[in-house]
Amino acid sequence: MKTRLLNLALLFSVLIAGFAAMEWLVRRLPAAERLGWNLVQPVAQRVEQFAAKGQSHRIIVAGDSFAEWMEQSGGNFARIAESSLRRQGRDVAMLNMGEAGSGLADYYRNLVTYGPDIKPGTVVIAVYLGNDLSPFPGGLPAPDQLHTRLPQPNVPRGWRDLLKQSVLLNLVYRQAKLHIPWIQSGFTAHVLDYSRSSAGKDQAFVTERLARVDPQLLRDANSDAINGWDLAAAIFRPDYYDNLAKADTATAEGEAARAALVDLRVLYGYVRSLGATPVLVLIPPSPWVDSRYHDYFQRLGYGRLGLAAGAPLITGEIMAMAQGDGVAVLDLLPVLRASDQPAYLERDIHFNSHGQKLAGQALANFLRSLLP
Repeated sequence: MKTRLLNLALLFSVLIAGFAAMEWLVRRLPAAERLGWNLVQPVAQRVEQFAAKGQSHRIIVAGDSFAEWMEQSGGNFARIAESSLRRQGRDVAMLNMGEAGSGLADYYRNLVTYGPDIKPGTVVIAVYLGNDLSPFPGGLPAPDQLHTRLPQPNVPRGWRDLLKQSVLLNLVYRQAKLHIPWIQSGFTAHVLDYSRSSAGKDQAFVTERLARVDPQLLRDANSDAINGWDLAAAIFRPDYYDNLAKADTATAEGEAARAALVDLRVLYGYVRSLGATPVLVLIPPSPWVDSRYHDYFQRLGYGRLGLAAGAPLITGEIMAMAQGDGVAVLDLLPVLRASDQPAYLERDIHFNSHGQKLAGQALANFLRSLLP
């Protein structure tokens, strides 16, 4: 009996050691950014840890999944910028408040909630032009009314989130979803049904549009291998990126984008009320950068994608308004277009590691002249 227990203990030790070694290896593979998603700590926990740091120049980065992606590995553009500034002798500490699925109203809520205690010197507002330009109904509320009209999100954690703590387990789980329907989330079906209802379309319309989608991408969407929202936009708003780029108020996208400029102004004003300097960073969607990124969107069934020789009209309007308000603006479009290497992930809207480096170095260079 004693020998059997020793053998079992040895077996478990070997399995644990083997798993740890595989986890270490997988996280360091060049393709690790596509193998899984590490669960990033909630903003409240990041703030608590950040508050313990010294009295260096404090920089807050407000953003969505573009700011959150690769945060834990240090490969995120905000972390790259922070490291670059420190190497140049700048005493800076950066708090990344990036949250996947968030927008301007969420950036504002986080700044109002945590900004007064953090006392930042600079606030970087990283706006992904692909989906951040959505105005809050009725406009952003005054700070003292914020938590009534825009309460803190209460996101329940389930057993699937445990898998996200490990890149290796997440990889295995994601691969299993390609072959085992009962563990698929059903997210894409939910998004399509929600979008169909919002657009006032019938199921026949959805069926006809789905027939135009690349069958492989449709399978990938149903098994959560690609973002269901990418598919839904192609089905119900095929010219989304073109309408957004042109900022035509005759379209829903253009009307929303222009209305969101008012919310941006509220953000600038609140940042200044904290005694901080607002800095706006514009992240373009990949279809506006180069035709090399169009294949994914065309296979999903998108129409016009908004690629133009110069800057999109909406970018020019945002920059003109911000500069008129005395806000420094970094437009990443020229930086990304100048690269001869892909800067975005395949079958995704986010930066790859090269894109993160381009954006991070550009941000560091831009901030260098603005910091005291």
